[in-house]
Amino acid sequence: MPTWCLPPVFEGGQRLHSSPAPRVNWLPLALRQHQLCWHAALRPDEMRVIVLGSSAVFGLGIWASETFSALLTADLAAAGVDAAVFNLAWVNPYQLRDAIILREAMAFHPDAIIYPLTLAEFVHVAPNLYGPPYAFFASNRNVVREMLADPPRGLEEPVQRYAAFPARADARAPLLERLRDLGSLTRAAAGELGAVLPTALGAPPGVPPGSNRKPAAPYDCEEVMAKQLRHFADWQSWNILAELEALHRETGVEVMVVYWPLAANPSGQCFSARFTYQDMADFGAWIGPEASRRGLAFVDLHDQLADDDFFDSVHVTAAGHRKVAERLRAPLDAMLERVRARRAAAASQSPP
Repeated sequence: MPTWCLPPVFEGGQRLHSSPAPRVNWLPLALRQHQLCWHAALRPDEMRVIVLGSSAVFGLGIWASETFSALLTADLAAAGVDAAVFNLAWVNPYQLRDAIILREAMAFHPDAIIYPLTLAEFVHVAPNLYGPPYAFFASNRNVVREMLADPPRGLEEPVQRYAAFPARADARAPLLERLRDLGSLTRAAAGELGAVLPTALGAPPGVPPGSNRKPAAPYDCEEVMAKQLRHFADWQSWNILAELEALHRETGVEVMVVYWPLAANPSGQCFSARFTYQDMADFGAWIGPEASRRGLAFVDLHDQLADDDFFDSVHVTAAGHRKVAERLRAPLDAMLERVRARRAAAASQSPP
């Protein structure tokens, strides 16, 4: 268990990074300012649930307090349940990054993991050279190096690709990146304080970044189908579910896989500008049975929300997050009940 935590920065430590995009990519700093660190240090008996995912799970466009994870924590507290749900989502979907965050978060001894995902998380690209994921991997070279020596189960192929990817040779680069991240965290802390003080004094919090609704843009379904052949081919061949299964079996941590909802924008054979109807059907037929085969709890939310519960094709409004929280409360209660049983069994076997 880490022995030190930083003052909470991003919305009181409810998020790993600023909204709408990271200003600090160094994961150890991000985790140690998070509420997860403080709860693990000060409330060791509390049941801790971590949530992984991309910008939709992060709650892009709404405040952290409006996300389903925060709402579930508030519900648990109101019911007198000694448990909390911690949002460790990071913008842009990428399972290899989620596996790194998961591995680092295990140092805080979570009791359960919730992983909401869509087919977008299964993009078959490595290394991912798109700006934000690339910046994350560049800022976390030491963690990535450890991952190369001990790849997450089910993600060996993309790890091998990263191992073969030429790294920058400048020995000063890691130190410069650390200093840049430390400076960014300091500036972010000052900015967050400026945003929090008016709220504490009774002023309205304002509008979170990215909260405007975006009309669905027209698209060419043929281009979508061609893109799927390039980026989503063999999407079942590597994924994080094997790592989640292994953690569940080896550590006893509970795991819930959630099929996250997407907004439809139909055109011909396309469900949206991202996926075809066939993609959605194939993924929907696979994800639930695959989670169950691996002994993981599964909740299907893909058709739980209405069109006006979305800002765009994937990001969910505050009202949508409330619906997600309501739907997940019963499965979460069942998962926490299994945690209690496991803790009781462990306590009964401990020497007096």
